[in-house]
Amino acid sequence: MIRLAEMLTQHSGLHQVFLANSGAAVGNTAGFLINALDPEALIVAGGLGLAGGLYWDSFIASTRRRIWAPEYRSLPIVPAQLGLDAGLVGAALSAPGVDRA
Repeated sequence: MIRLAEMLTQHSGLHQVFLANSGAAVGNTAGFLINALDPEALIVAGGLGLAGGLYWDSFIASTRRRIWAPEYRSLPIVPAQLGLDAGLVGAALSAPGVDRA
């Protein structure tokens, strides 16, 4: 996802529309999940969390538009600090017999 986003940001026109629409589509879902789950923050991992640029900006804007309660629209939405490895680390820590201390 990161490489695709980098390649697309170097072009104009339809490529920019694709990035903006993709970010908005994922943002719609993220906003509805925030409404349903009422988290204290949204931490985005993997390729999406590192995409940056137009995709990330569109994702953030769309997510915030879909949050119903105005007081929650400032909810922190941040990329995971572990980047692409966040899912792997989470899975490893969830394995049976792993000491999380």
